[in-house]
Amino acid sequence: MAWQKGKSGNPNGRPRKSQKTMAQLRSQISEHLPDVIEVLADAAKEGDVQAARILVERCVPSMRAIDQNVNINDSMRELTDNELVDLIKEFEDSMEPTSETKH
Repeated sequence: MAWQKGKSGNPNGRPRKSQKTMAQLRSQISEHLPDVIEVLADAAKEGDVQAARILVERCVPSMRAIDQNVNINDSMRELTDNELVDLIKEFEDSMEPTSETKH
């Protein structure tokens, strides 16, 4: 049978999958998801770059920049460069985890 110009060979389109089928599929996948993630993590630890990429892209939430307003008062503006560097070092040291917070 020859195709007729302007007429679809499949007028009803592709049959849709039922919502019940999709729910069953999601349920079956979710049952095995922890095992799949564990296998990916093990492979990534052994150097599998694709496994690491999948884990990062799919399992780790994307990091977004955070806007922070920083107010510098007049006393900060009068600091010398060396005093400012010392303050930054002191701040960085205070942010390092202590032996109590390390896991």
